[in-house]
Amino acid sequence: MSHGLLLLLSSVRASGKLNVMFSTRVFEKGGDFSISQDNMIYSPFDTYVGIKLPEEKDGSEYFEVDKKHSFSVATVDLVGNPVSVSKLEVEIYKIDWSWWYAHSDGNSPSYIQADYNNLIFSKTIDSKGGNASFDFEIAYPMWGNYYVKVLDPKSGHSCGTKFYMDWPSWYSREDRNYTPEFEGVLGSNELYFSASSMP
Repeated sequence: MSHGLLLLLSSVRASGKLNVMFSTRVFEKGGDFSISQDNMIYSPFDTYVGIKLPEEKDGSEYFEVDKKHSFSVATVDLVGNPVSVSKLEVEIYKIDWSWWYAHSDGNSPSYIQADYNNLIFSKTIDSKGGNASFDFEIAYPMWGNYYVKVLDPKSGHSCGTKFYMDWPSWYSREDRNYTPEFEGVLGSNELYFSASSMP
């Protein structure tokens, strides 16, 4: 690969791997030409981080307050092999609901940088053999929408996803305004690699 092409690819602000296609046309003196195409995978990061939300035993679409919840983190190299990564940065934000957030890409890192979103939890963790975890608990009555983000500061790759915290089902909700914008979106059995190169 030429030095110029490496510089071009390194300037691309991609959040994950890219499938790069090269198309080459070669002309002969007589006017005939031939075309060839080649593909390559370009990875802007040396390592990638993903997060898996906890799974509730009763199948709930939310996590209860006043209860400890364990989040799983995975780290892999550019071909998907598990790798150990130190000093992963975990952040959890309390998110105020907005029409724009509920009707757009809620995983966008630019949203959580807004002034009206509060960082309520941060921790540094290490993965061993590609696996790590951390616990999170929020006290009653802090129900609502939350966003968790994990960053590998060395590679620059990060991932994040939203989740919902609520009171136990037997609590009365007559004294609050319930906003059901996150109903049915948790999908806690998924491993999220939604990514950003923004620290």
